Amino acid sequence: MASQKQMEVVTKGTGFRRRPKTITYTPGTCELLRVMMKESKLTNIQQRHIMDIMKRGDALPLQCSPTSSQRVLPSKQIASPIYLPPILAARPHLRPANMCQANGAYSREQFKPQATRDLE
Repeated sequence: MASQKQMEVVTKGTGFRRRPKTITYTPGTCELLRVMMKESKLTNIQQRHIMDIMKRGDALPLQCSPTSSQRVLPSKQIASPIYLPPILAARPHLRPANMCQANGAYSREQFKPQATRDLE
């Protein structure tokens, strides 16, 4: 009697792949899903994918794959202003204004009229 094994009852739809029983959607549900897909502005590929799932009788996906135009952009971090000495600045050939003022580059020369040349 020890050689007898218990037989488990396997329900329909389970087995090797454990695939659940196919679902039949009512026409009202199909129409509701079509309207919801149009209102949510899904792409044609996404709508076709959902309609194929409904025709096969599979469970609807919980999330839809994003479109190629809706890629997630990495957030730009605002760089804090860093003081760089004039030597390490981006344009080292420019001098700061205070250095130019110290050298007298902003001072104007006084106008000194010269004698005009006699054309005769």
